[in-house]
Amino acid sequence: MTILEAKQAVTDFRGLMNQGRVAETNALVTDDFFAVFSLGKPSEFETYDAVQYRQGKVDAKEYYAGKTPHWGYTDLSWGMRDNSEFVISSTLDFTLNGELIMKALVTEVYRLDGGRWKLLRQYMEKYRPDNSSGSESECQPLPCGDTTSSANVGTLHHVEINVSNLQRSLEFWGWLLEYLGYEPFQNWPEGRSWRKGETYLVFVQTESHYSDVEFHRKRTGLNHLAFHADSRTQVDELTILLRAKGIPILYEDRHPHAGGPDHYAVFFEDRDRMKVEIVAP
Repeated sequence: MTILEAKQAVTDFRGLMNQGRVAETNALVTDDFFAVFSLGKPSEFETYDAVQYRQGKVDAKEYYAGKTPHWGYTDLSWGMRDNSEFVISSTLDFTLNGELIMKALVTEVYRLDGGRWKLLRQYMEKYRPDNSSGSESECQPLPCGDTTSSANVGTLHHVEINVSNLQRSLEFWGWLLEYLGYEPFQNWPEGRSWRKGETYLVFVQTESHYSDVEFHRKRTGLNHLAFHADSRTQVDELTILLRAKGIPILYEDRHPHAGGPDHYAVFFEDRDRMKVEIVAP
């Protein structure tokens, strides 16, 4: 198993959790699992074993029925501890009906068990308590009822893209965004979205009476979308994946420096020929 396969397995696990598929999620938790959940003070923490964790997922599904819970992860770092254990650190935003309830720092360990990656350890520190506590002093670093950090003001909230063939676009964008750390967010017959942190991307089927003109990035409007990679190694890994999927690399003769000698990136097109760029720091 490669690090890419382990990372994808984590993304799939989180997707199952956000879809409320409790039985499938619990099947991907090891029997010797344990978790530590800190409430932000030395004397305030909780521990869970596998039985408690699994039951907690069952109880949570019932408790949150109709409230649209979402666990949104922004991955910070990850790597292999050995050939059978994958470690990943993230920030977590937990929302109900789109309202931010809790922020946390999370480190998880996944173990290869019977050919599948399963959750082995979870260490979580809550740094924004539940709004229901009612005390403004306890709602730091964000004020009670405020779901927007000043650091997010002016950043992109979401981008919505009309596509000529929704299913074809979802097959293209789904694996790519999840590889980059996005998680499935919204889902309805005419559209789908993926979210990372406070930003989400939406893909919507173009209405039939507007579908007669094809997209071209050289016309007025959007030219391309560019995403951060975490390293040049990730750009190289993604390039290999794109080629394996039969997706042509743009500017092949100048790759990976098509953007200039100090710019390390891979360029390609989606199914409507919108240009996509993944660029290393």
